[in-house]
Amino acid sequence: MNIQLSDFHQKLYDEYVRYVWYLRVGLKTTIAVIQLHNGFEIVGSSACLNPDEYNFEKGAKLALERALDELAKYLAYDQSKSTS
Repeated sequence: MNIQLSDFHQKLYDEYVRYVWYLRVGLKTTIAVIQLHNGFEIVGSSACLNPDEYNFEKGAKLALERALDELAKYLAYDQSKSTS
């Protein structure tokens, strides 16, 4: 799957992510699990309101972006601890 990410998300992906799994759960939910180079795993999810409008690629992109956003929060927290 070729997902186009923003520069911010792409940089995080390239620098930290070893592997990504995508899953469809139920009728309208997509989950992305990113595994970092150190083995840590972060989950992002997305869901649509109407199951008839479900699109796996759109759901995967949004779930991946949300997982990467969580990664950014961890990195910001870690950086704030080291500068305190």
